Parts: sequence; structure tokens; C-alpha cells
Amino acid sequence: MKAVKQVPREEPVDDDINIEDSDGLDIYRLRDLLGIDSERFGLREQNKVEKLERIFLAARRQFADVGYDATTLRDVAKEARVALGTLSSYAETKSELVLLVFNAGMPSLIAKCREEAKKEGNLLDALTGYFRPAYTAYAKEPGLFRVLLRENVFHTNSLHAREFHRVRGETLNDVKVMIVQARERGEIRPYMDATLSARTIFLLMFAAVRIWISTDQPDVEAGLSELKSMIALLLDGMRGATA
Repeated sequence: MKAVKQVPREEPVDDDINIEDSDGLDIYRLRDLLGIDSERFGLREQNKVEKLERIFLAARRQFADVGYDATTLRDVAKEARVALGTLSSYAETKSELVLLVFNAGMPSLIAKCREEAKKEGNLLDALTGYFRPAYTAYAKEPGLFRVLLRENVFHTNSLHAREFHRVRGETLNDVKVMIVQARERGEIRPYMDATLSARTIFLLMFAAVRIWISTDQPDVEAGLSELKSMIALLLDGMRGATA
């Protein structure tokens, strides 16, 4: 008797999904809190986040394996085992899916960045250490991150765009804290604007990592060495005569 191939069953459309507000929480905050205290929320909220995880993994694999242009919302929905209408409740376009994939991986990556920065002493080493986990993650999956970094430029005012800006704000604040600490240690001039300095360093990294990831085989140490040299050049202008 010929075996019947089992095809994953697509779930029906869930018309009641609202990823922007669940008891005052958007889907990202809900995901964070479920990881801390799952008993606080009911089955509906847990299912909502579980669908987010499936969509995240499916979109991530599609972008990594076939690229942005060949990825379709229908293929992502099929792999995630959700209806196309349900997927549109989470992300209406491929651009929104890019933001979703990028945002969903950021909490754990930022935590690693902060841990690496703590291991270093001076500002230059702390900044280089902070960006090391990002370079390491990008080098492991260059195809995926070429898509995410290339497409992740112009944003709407969607939930995913707002979350991206929130995450970027966290990164900027981390860099600002390191600059303030260095200023207090006398490593840089006392009148240097920490906010502007943080934005400048972030934008320097923003450009450098995109050039680096576009190479055939991005090497972590080579990329970080170049970034460190660029930051050092910038810091030379921020140091006082006795620093």
C-alpha cells in the first residue's frame, strides 16, 4: 500500500489577532514577559506569541536560503503553518517581515554585547567588545544578514518599525553610557557631548558593518580590527592633551 505523505496542516485565519495591543502590551513586550512568567497570561496570549515564533523562524529561513526577492509571504505562511490572512496580521509586507526577523533576534544579541563590553577597560576596547557579538552573529549567517541589513533602512510607522527604533535607542544609550564613564575617567575631554558622540560612533559602525558584510567571506577579526581603527581615529579627536 502506497504511503500517504503527511502535509503540515495550515491553521485557519485568526481574525482576532491584534499584535499591537494585548492588555496594553504589544507582541514584543508580551513575548518578553511570557519568557519570564508564562503563568501570568492565558492560552490566547501564549498562542499569539507561539505564532510569532513560527513566523519568525520561517521568514528567517526563507530570507537566508532563497534571499529577499525570491521569498514570498505565501511561502512564509505555509512554512509557519498559518493562514496568509493570519500572517498579514503580524506583517503585511516583506519589508515588515525583515523588521520582525531583525527585531526578534535583538534582545539576546544586545545582552551578549553588554556582557562583552563589561570585560574591557578603556573606551576603545569596550566599544570594540560591545560590537563583537554582532559581527560574530553576522559572519555565521552572512546571507541572512545581508538581506536584513540591506533592506532595513527606510521604515514606516508600524509596530515593527517602532520596535526597531526602540532597539536602536537601547544600543545608542549603551554606547552613551560607555562614553560618559570614559569622560568621568578622564579618557576624553570633559565637555564632549555624550549623546552626539554616541550617535557618531553608532553611525560609523552602521556604515562599516554594511561594507564588511558585503564581502564574499566576512572575517570577524578583520572587520573588528578595521572598526577599531576607525573608532580610534575618532577618539583621537575627543581626547584631551593629557589623556
